[in-house]
Amino acid sequence: MELPSYRKVPAALEVEITLDLPGQIIQGNTRRISVAQLPRSARKRGIGESAPIRQGVREIEALIAISDRMIHLSPPGSAEYALGMTRQQQESGHEFTEITSLYWGMAKPSVEGVLDHIRTRLTQFVAEVMAILPVGQQNPDPNQIDSAAQQALNITGGDGSTFNISAPHAKADRGGTASANVNEPVPATPQPWWHRTSVIWTAVAAVAAIAGVIATVIVAK
Repeated sequence: MELPSYRKVPAALEVEITLDLPGQIIQGNTRRISVAQLPRSARKRGIGESAPIRQGVREIEALIAISDRMIHLSPPGSAEYALGMTRQQQESGHEFTEITSLYWGMAKPSVEGVLDHIRTRLTQFVAEVMAILPVGQQNPDPNQIDSAAQQALNITGGDGSTFNISAPHAKADRGGTASANVNEPVPATPQPWWHRTSVIWTAVAAVAAIAGVIATVIVAK
């Protein structure tokens, strides 16, 4: 599945080099490389100076917590590409050079921005759900959840234009069943309504907790 644009972070391509010289081994040399220096197989796969952030929120938070200024992620197949670049070095006459790893180097604030974007989207979704609930109703029904998702998960471009996300979706009344498949515009194999909303409300609960902490901090100030 294609990632949303905010989960694609500018990244430098970097390699670690070991020099196996006669009587001496020098390890840990880091060098930035260009896309042109990647093996052809890596370039065909689309690996370049943009890193896809596919991790979930907790993993992103952990990466941020353990990093100083830069965050390093290895692209899929990086070990194979490192071997290929080592062969290229040896064929070019640098027989003592070994490429030991290939990774993306990303500025920590760029990855923090991804996390902020996710939280903002979830907060917007919660706000949309709360806004459409009639007075006295505590739990949203499937139609209300669907409407809130359509409103909250649109994307606004830099020029102020709005991009609507078009994807197959389905909904059902309480006790009913519904499902949608990205490859089929018509609802396919049914799934319980409660399964869909329980997943959504797990995310809602997490955002509500975050919002509560923020509100407490604001009041304290």
